[in-house]
Amino acid sequence: MGQTLLFLLTTLSSSGAAEADLRAIIAKFATVTDFSETGAVVQELTATGDPAVERPLAALADGNLYARTADSMVFVGKEGDENVQLFDPLSGEPAGEASED
Repeated sequence: MGQTLLFLLTTLSSSGAAEADLRAIIAKFATVTDFSETGAVVQELTATGDPAVERPLAALADGNLYARTADSMVFVGKEGDENVQLFDPLSGEPAGEASED
């Protein structure tokens, strides 16, 4: 029982760290200034081997990855009539709206 609990805690802890690492890499998209920097971030994400990177990379390829200027947060976006609906780049959960400016 104790070993099972230790295994579960270790697994949960490392998956949380992995998510934090992925979020840190994704956040780099907010500061890239050219194609080569974007490519470096893409390579860093793909090198993780984590299937969760599919959503932000697909959004980037489709032109739907957005960086919010106010706080440099990166989101997957879906353009609406007047605003862009924002979604978390890993979970896909709704994260609000922003103007298209």
